[in-house]
Amino acid sequence: MRSSNNKTSGSQLLENKLKVVKEQQVKQKEAGSALAAQDKERARIAQRIQEDLNQVLIAALLYIELAKTDDESREMCLERSSSFISGVIEELTDISRILAANDTDMMVIDDRTIHT
Repeated sequence: MRSSNNKTSGSQLLENKLKVVKEQQVKQKEAGSALAAQDKERARIAQRIQEDLNQVLIAALLYIELAKTDDESREMCLERSSSFISGVIEELTDISRILAANDTDMMVIDDRTIHT
């Protein structure tokens, strides 16, 4: 009888260990998927910065340069460049919030993966 109970207990123990290993593998796969999504989002944001914000800053710089040489349009040029720069600051603030939120999400995922 004891031998049969020991085999059953051993079998259940192995099944439980296998179940735990499979759960860990699923969580690691989910974490990997989350990291891939985060990398994709970071690449999209980098492209957005490169394409959109760079162009706006270049336009602001051109208006500032024009303001240095054209007395008649100085006020308008400075107002536009100021507006452009304010817009870039707002965009960068939004981007920083997105990145901070993603970092927080990733810390939660990492914590779950480590503690399981």
